[in-house]
Amino acid sequence: MTLYEFNRLSHEKQLASAFEDGTFLVTRRVGISYLCLYALETFYVEIRYSQDLNQITACRSFRSSIALEPYLEQIGLDVYPMANNS
Repeated sequence: MTLYEFNRLSHEKQLASAFEDGTFLVTRRVGISYLCLYALETFYVEIRYSQDLNQITACRSFRSSIALEPYLEQIGLDVYPMANNS
């Protein structure tokens, strides 16, 4: 699945795809929320879980190494900018 195809899915199907097809990498805490990072083929999915609300409050997908930076120390990866596939 491409990033474009993933972004066209409903919120529920995005979550199902991340949980079923993705590889869980790491969780980090931000305030009262937990951010869980999953790898799917050529992109990443970040799922935000609110401890206060006891529910998932957001799901975002990205390829950007900048968006991945907060996780790098925890997962021990060296990230290089992706080549433009256009």
